[in-house]
Amino acid sequence: MILPSGLHVGRSNTRQVAERRLGDVQAFLSSLFALADEIAHSDLVYTFFHPLLRDQQDVEPQRMRRREGSAVEGGSGSLKISIQYANGVLAVLILHAQSLALTAQGLPPNPYVKVYLMPDPTKETKRKTRVLKRNSHPSFMEMLEYRLPMDVINGRKLHATVWHYDSLQENTFLGGVIIPLDSLPLREETVSWYTLEYIPRSKIEMSSAVAFESRKSIVLTLKKKQMRAGLVLNREHCVLSKTRHERRPVRVERYRRAAVEQTRDRN
Repeated sequence: MILPSGLHVGRSNTRQVAERRLGDVQAFLSSLFALADEIAHSDLVYTFFHPLLRDQQDVEPQRMRRREGSAVEGGSGSLKISIQYANGVLAVLILHAQSLALTAQGLPPNPYVKVYLMPDPTKETKRKTRVLKRNSHPSFMEMLEYRLPMDVINGRKLHATVWHYDSLQENTFLGGVIIPLDSLPLREETVSWYTLEYIPRSKIEMSSAVAFESRKSIVLTLKKKQMRAGLVLNREHCVLSKTRHERRPVRVERYRRAAVEQTRDRN
């Protein structure tokens, strides 16, 4: 179904026109959600129906101002994330950020969000959003997905960090949040604002190091078992080889004696 178009109105009767078109919008939504699941429940539809930050500011201006004020006082800003696990996929929707710190030049940053599922020493779970230009209140609206079993997800922590992109020098850390995934009802969608905080590099590296050491100990244990098995096999091989070498001279001596006896008989 396509929404009808054509009425061009001024500001004086916008409300009346909106009320008249409410039926068209409801019919459109009904037809949309009656389509196949791959369309009705696609990432595009979910992203479209999440409110933009400016919409929330229009509806709840006072509450948003209080949030912005507290974020500025904290000096780090905040990040809105939607998290849900369904059909073997952890869907992390990066929605908005607000009150991000200005650059050293006093300009709005070029923000992007980087996400990991820690511990992750090999950085296989690294995901990034696109970079938005000069915006302290960006709306990313980007879906990041992880196809992992639930038991693996429950053992991880979601690290979401916001960065300022600079093409001429090193990117600047603006703040981050650590979310233990086992603390969330992952089968249901959780949408929340998280205050961005300073995350020491050592804390991230420690999470990776713990996983690395655990993995290293497993590998070393397997190698030790393989080495022990190899030593046993080598010992058995040495015993067999030694036995064969001991038997060989005996057989040669027997053949030599038999040949001598045959020669004597002929003579």
